Parts: sequence; C-alpha cells; structure tokens
Amino acid sequence: WTSVCVLYQDDQWGSGIAEAVLKEAGTLNINVATAQKFTYTDDASIRNAVDVAKRYGTRIYVFAVLEEAWEKLFFAAEDAGIAGPGFVWVNTGTVDDPSETISRSTDPSRLQRLVTGVLDVRVQPFLPRTAETFNRILRETRAEDVYDPVLGDLAGLRER
Repeated sequence: WTSVCVLYQDDQWGSGIAEAVLKEAGTLNINVATAQKFTYTDDASIRNAVDVAKRYGTRIYVFAVLEEAWEKLFFAAEDAGIAGPGFVWVNTGTVDDPSETISRSTDPSRLQRLVTGVLDVRVQPFLPRTAETFNRILRETRAEDVYDPVLGDLAGLRER
C-alpha cells in the first residue's frame, strides 16, 4: 500500500487514533492523501468528509468511528462510489461484535454487504503494541486478505 485516506470522528478518541495512524504511516513511507474529520452524529458532516476523501482517488480508507456511525459512514461511502469491490476499508477498532451493529441497521443486508471484508485492526494510540501491529498489518496484508466481520478472524490478524 502506498497511499491511504484517513476518516475519523472529531473528538479526542478519533483524533488520537488518526494521529497514531498518521505517525505509523509516515514510518512506513505510506502517503496519507488526506485525513478528514467529521462529526459522527451529523450525516452532512460524514458525507462531506467522504466526498472530500473521494477526490484523492485512493482505494484504501482507514477509519476511526464509533459503532453507531458505521451505517452512516458506509452508506455515504457507497453513495459516493468508494465502497465495495476494489476498495479496502481498515477499521481501527471500536466494534466488538459487528453482527450486533449490522442487526441494528436500518438496512442490515446493505450494511453487511458493505462491511464484509473490512480489515479490523485495533489501533489504540496508548497501547504498547500498536505500532508493531499496525506496521505488520500494513506491511504483510494483501487487499484480498481482509477480516470478514461476519465470518471471523483471518490469519490471526485481529488484535484483541
């Protein structure tokens, strides 16, 4: 991977995750095309961040958003044409049980289709192994080898 976009919620947690991702991407010579923050309770703010990120033409999106905003983020991404086949979405970790998030969606089948294949990486900026884990994931994971939130871990890559 040579270029990614970062999408994160505009609060201390989201900013901390984005900062950790930006730092680690820099050490790996991965270009962060843009880092877009948004208010996770505001649909227009999420759509705007997604639309801006789309303009950079990357295929890989790293996101830090609370579980309750997954639907808004992924529906906005699909509407903008940056979700689904040909795109990789990397979750930096807040959803412990994606099936619950999917079942609470206004359109569970749509959300399940969109999040199937999300690479689930726990990037917590204050945990000691974060840098090591993030480096390994970005260095060793191919786009087709991603975490499926419904089927479970792939190759033990999910940090717990």
